Amino acid sequence: MESTNFTPPETKPSEKDYLRYSRPARRYCSSEYDISESKLDMLVYLRPYRYFDAADVARFGQLLSWNDRNVGQLLRAGFIQEFRKAVRNRHRAVYELSHRGKTIVNTLYRIMETGVFPNNEKCQHNLKTAQKGSDKRASRFYDKENQFRKDEAIKKGKR
Repeated sequence: MESTNFTPPETKPSEKDYLRYSRPARRYCSSEYDISESKLDMLVYLRPYRYFDAADVARFGQLLSWNDRNVGQLLRAGFIQEFRKAVRNRHRAVYELSHRGKTIVNTLYRIMETGVFPNNEKCQHNLKTAQKGSDKRASRFYDKENQFRKDEAIKKGKR
């Protein structure tokens, strides 16, 4: 077997690198808004639907393991709201994402799009206010990523 000096072609980083920030963004939103990651997945799945019913939720249950009681928990927590009440023998209940649910999903998408993590004093992951060790580690990671993004922008000439 002959040895070859293969050098891979230079690749430029992708502008939209969603997978890179997927896990940290999900973890950030889960912790910041006090929602489990499975419920966050459900909100992301339901976002394209303006209105949805139990059949749409059941369709998600076929995709990932999902307990039907979680819909009631999402409703009580204020992540979804009832758009139309069920009327017996007429129509099913119809739901929509609440303002809070839309905010969570939009925050997740914004972080994945920009790679910049919110880190102000009200934020649970602020290094000054973090109480748990995992929050402090996450805060350090978010600060490093934010600094990396700032340095990248300076290199490109954007401010």
